[in-house]
Amino acid sequence: MRRHTIAIDDAPFDKLRGGDVPVLGVIMAGPTLVEGVLMTSVPMDGGDVTPRLASWIRGSRFHASLRAVLLEGLTIAGLSVIDLPLLAAESGLPAISVDRKIPSGRLESTLEKLGMADRIRSVRAAGPLHEGDGLHFACAGISADEARKVLAENRGRSVLPEGIRLAHLIGQALVLGESRGS
Repeated sequence: MRRHTIAIDDAPFDKLRGGDVPVLGVIMAGPTLVEGVLMTSVPMDGGDVTPRLASWIRGSRFHASLRAVLLEGLTIAGLSVIDLPLLAAESGLPAISVDRKIPSGRLESTLEKLGMADRIRSVRAAGPLHEGDGLHFACAGISADEARKVLAENRGRSVLPEGIRLAHLIGQALVLGESRGS
């Protein structure tokens, strides 16, 4: 039975310096059991982030037990846009992107202004936003109802899935020496 999820978040980075950004993946079985932690890096504002993440996930010893990939938002490492359907197809796992608030739509205009209009297709490929338990989410490779179940099964103390919260905290500790926040 595939019962684990991988929750992915980037670590803090200097937007003016560029270079590679650390990316953490936390393997969770529900909201309380951490089964493993993975780390990779992707270039800030890189254009090939989706295949890199998919390859990283597929190459993990945890891949066979994973049932979904959880992300906070469609961007990572600055303006590296994750293509949810492509991530689902290339990783072999459903992909779910969560947001606490409805995205403002400024991402597309920012990409356009910065000469990254080719990434707008990936933003739009995420499909419609769905609502569930205080979150807005997009999903690929899984129905909205099934995605709601995965999100509910992985919620801990926060509205976010616990794995995303932990990936965020671990990334902060890695870069800043300690995690911050409430």
